[in-house]
Amino acid sequence: SPTRAPRGERVRRWLLVALLFLAALWVSAAGAEQPRLKSLAYGLDMDADKAYWLSSDFRLEPWQRQFFPEDAPRDTIREFVPHEKGTYLKAAARKVLLEPPRLDVVGDEERDGVRMLHLRIESPRQTPRLWLYIEDADEVISSVINGQPGPKGSDWMLNYRNFGVEWVDIALELRPSGTKPKLIVIEQSLSLDELSLMQEVPMPDYIAFEPNTVDWQRTFRSNNIYVRKTFPL
Repeated sequence: SPTRAPRGERVRRWLLVALLFLAALWVSAAGAEQPRLKSLAYGLDMDADKAYWLSSDFRLEPWQRQFFPEDAPRDTIREFVPHEKGTYLKAAARKVLLEPPRLDVVGDEERDGVRMLHLRIESPRQTPRLWLYIEDADEVISSVINGQPGPKGSDWMLNYRNFGVEWVDIALELRPSGTKPKLIVIEQSLSLDELSLMQEVPMPDYIAFEPNTVDWQRTFRSNNIYVRKTFPL
């Protein structure tokens, strides 16, 4: 006859089954008090005149299918988050008329092989975060941001947090590279509320947007709007 497992072993097995059952109940009982956290963001590329829905999720809820078809690819999102190396769900979206950032060249002169630029960058939507990148310049010798020393070097980038004002004043000293440099401006809004009318199916109460405390080392954020515009300098 089969040998029965010791009583202690049988008890441990039953406890494991009970724990798995309770875990399944907890997952299935997702609701307003314990929502499922899902990822969704919107990117508007004003350079390419294209817009996208973006997500870090690998498994989608039915609600998300209004944004991502079954064959939606995973792709890079470097046009919106230039240093992000991962791939994300990316599906074409309807373009929304959002007022773009603006650039005003206040001063531009060259002295002893160094180009000195005085720029004013405006954000009519007063987004709380602004990313600035300079491409095709050999070196940024120095920068001054609203009167304060800023970054310098060959890979110039500024992450302006808690922006929330109408404009930022930037003075740059550039070492020319022989090609015309470009300033890339990426506005980051911390809510999709501006796009609420684009949802044909409202978000159910058992779903919530993934907060930035989930995988906080990742630069990409859910429930955000990214707007990219490039200015030749």
